[in-house]
Amino acid sequence: MAVLLELYWTFIKVGLGSPGGGAAAFTIMERELVPHWLSQGQLADMISVGSMLPGPFAVVTTVMAGYHIGGVPCSIAALAGLLTPPTLMVMTVAIVVKKFSSAGLVGTIQQALRPGAIGLVVVACFTVGKGRITDPITVAMAVAAFGLFMWKKDKIHPALLILAFGIIGMILLR
Repeated sequence: MAVLLELYWTFIKVGLGSPGGGAAAFTIMERELVPHWLSQGQLADMISVGSMLPGPFAVVTTVMAGYHIGGVPCSIAALAGLLTPPTLMVMTVAIVVKKFSSAGLVGTIQQALRPGAIGLVVVACFTVGKGRITDPITVAMAVAAFGLFMWKKDKIHPALLILAFGIIGMILLR
């Protein structure tokens, strides 16, 4: 029972320290697990396998580490510890949003944050794609995805999109 509680507490720390996802989680997992329960090689193997399996790889790696340490009960304790912090954070935000949504404050804040969120997504796309998207077909697919988004959002007539993509395709594929 003590191992389950210790493992649960260890993965609460992992969950609290890695709100950005897997890469941050692995740094904390290494610090918390390697000296006590796993070797460096074992954790590296779990991370590798977890990266190849479907689903969030930090969750998959957590389940594998727990299973290696003590079977199914430890696997469940590790997963529960990993998921406790984000679950509590989401519940807290939901309660606050529900409480203040009638005041109009939440809607105002959401409208104010929307351009910044969109800007962050666009910057992330350009940062990741910069220097990597050189194939004209890939560019055409990205433009098509943007067109589909605009069609759904602003109800642009499909004939206009087809015409626009035809012109873009002729320019890109010269």
